[in-house]
Amino acid sequence: MQPTQPSISPPSRLSSFPRPKLESPVHDAMERGQLPRARLVALFTAWKAILLLVACASPGPGYDTSTHILFTSPQSPPDSTSWLARSITHATLRLTRWDGIYFSTASARGHVHEQEWAFSWLFARLTSATAESVLSPTSVPSIARHALASIILSTINHLLAVLVLYSLIYALVPASPSRKQQVAFTTAILHIISPAGIFLSASSTESTFALCNFAGIWAYVLATKIRLNASEASLTKECLFTIVAGVAFAVATAIRSNGILSGILFAYDALRHLSKLPQTLSHRIDFLRLLSTVIAGVILALGFAGPQLIAYGRFCTGTSDPRPWCTAIPPSIYSFVQSHYWNVGFLKYWTPGNIPLFLLAAPMATLMSLSAYTALTSAPKIAALAMDADSETMKTKQRNTALRQAHEKSVFASILPLIAVLELILVGLAVTSFHVQIINRISSGYPVWYLILAMAIVEQREKWDVKQKTLWFVQRPELLIRTMIGYAIVQAGLYASFLPPA
Repeated sequence: MQPTQPSISPPSRLSSFPRPKLESPVHDAMERGQLPRARLVALFTAWKAILLLVACASPGPGYDTSTHILFTSPQSPPDSTSWLARSITHATLRLTRWDGIYFSTASARGHVHEQEWAFSWLFARLTSATAESVLSPTSVPSIARHALASIILSTINHLLAVLVLYSLIYALVPASPSRKQQVAFTTAILHIISPAGIFLSASSTESTFALCNFAGIWAYVLATKIRLNASEASLTKECLFTIVAGVAFAVATAIRSNGILSGILFAYDALRHLSKLPQTLSHRIDFLRLLSTVIAGVILALGFAGPQLIAYGRFCTGTSDPRPWCTAIPPSIYSFVQSHYWNVGFLKYWTPGNIPLFLLAAPMATLMSLSAYTALTSAPKIAALAMDADSETMKTKQRNTALRQAHEKSVFASILPLIAVLELILVGLAVTSFHVQIINRISSGYPVWYLILAMAIVEQREKWDVKQKTLWFVQRPELLIRTMIGYAIVQAGLYASFLPPA
């Protein structure tokens, strides 16, 4: 028989350190979201490496040699014999296709020709500044250097968009911190593997738009949280967050014109105040809220009008033969070149030859429509679904925790339908007026379909009301994930070979 070991009491000076403190660094990191963010960065890096390998290994230049001609033009210096420079140039060439050619040339020499104004003036200026300030000492040829700057900027902005989306969903979802992290983490992963795929790292505007649009919605959520909390002490913060949202949406609109749709958020808030204008004008808090909303809306409008004004000064002043769009009301070069050069307009894309492109866009258009409709009509139910997972925990929590989640639920139920409306309008415009296949790209900058799909993945299926036809994807969300991954990988190979879809 083993002798009984005597119990040894720990020294009294250690007794003041309770055991949970030994786990506090990990616990604190989880509470601050550091570990999920680190994992997101790791997953992001791995996914980008896969897409880059596929693009670099794609065969031949494809049916269009524009990039090869551009990179070897007389204006470009001879290729360096450096292995690193050749490798960078090869990867840059593979990622500079379709719209990327316009962005790279506009970055290198500015917007010269009228049709080039279909592509963001601001994004070209940002990539030009990056190329001239950061990459100018490199031995990469000139045009390739500007294309590389665009690729670097897009990739960094995509990573930032992933992290901002995580913070946005964490702030929006009404649940416990652990449940918030789970839903936000899943949503951010979905953005990493978005059907936009290689475009989020190529010489294109999708990732920069996503970053600015997510940041704008995040700031709007924070402002709404303060407003619904009815705290006069935080009024200054609320107004500042509203204006920050306007600035972020303005940049998004200057990057991609569909960012103007976010103005609906400010229009809704302004109408809410104007419906009771006498009370608003006599009440300081309501007046300041209306004022900050109007300022944010004006800033957003300037994001759309600014590049148009620059083009107007270049093409419509000091000339005896102005272009036709100069006399239009309003004189918008963007609307003109989209219609005149790119055949964008109501039902212009509805031709038999474009049926395959409509079929290609159908899955994403359907997913966005159904998820947005669900968010628009069932926001309180979705909020309750997020909170149900914590119902047992809530019974043992303090009253202030319950009040906090009730407040977050009201924020969620008021904001989710509004941003769902933006997605429904976007789908309608894409199907009727855009080159419909770009819905697979521009969908990357809108959070509602990510969130609804993430909820379908995280929550137990039996908790959803599967009788609703709009929630068919809840039954097998993994099929959508596999399709997204497969589509993005195939798309990377096709894009690098200058093959459609674009």
